Amino acid sequence: MNEKFASIALAGSNADDLSILKEYADFWKVPYAAGSWVEEGQVLFTSDPETAIYERNPSPLVFSPTGIEGATQIARHFGLKVAIEEALVRMPISPGVSVSLLSKLYRFSGPNLESVLEDGENVMINKIRGSNVHILSLDLISEYNRLMYRTDYQLLEARQILRACSQSRCGNRARA
Repeated sequence: MNEKFASIALAGSNADDLSILKEYADFWKVPYAAGSWVEEGQVLFTSDPETAIYERNPSPLVFSPTGIEGATQIARHFGLKVAIEEALVRMPISPGVSVSLLSKLYRFSGPNLESVLEDGENVMINKIRGSNVHILSLDLISEYNRLMYRTDYQLLEARQILRACSQSRCGNRARA
């Protein structure tokens, strides 16, 4: 293991979330262990609010909320408010060069929050004052799924509507 970097323990709300977090770590060549058990000096990076909420280790903790449900659960636990907004996020990749991503951001707010990383317009990482808890504003799991698998959300919504209609929730509407 490279001694310049702390290793990371990865935990997900489910096997799919954990798999995506592993793919990020593999891509960036970040040493990690899968699971919520955190050894001294490791950073717990998780999409699972339940795992992280009950983690009592003094090691740093980074939440990456999955969906508005995960963001809401994190906000509720820490006494925060959260709003969702689509925003253009800019990330530097080298001096003078950055990439942009149109993404949904979870805008956490509350008196015990301090911003740790901003892109100039958006807070990317918040920290709970007096703790080792950090909260990402970007939903890495959902964004990965959206960008890598190009899920057509309108098609999914249409399928849900058709499914509801086929279960007689649409009254006299035409069935597909």
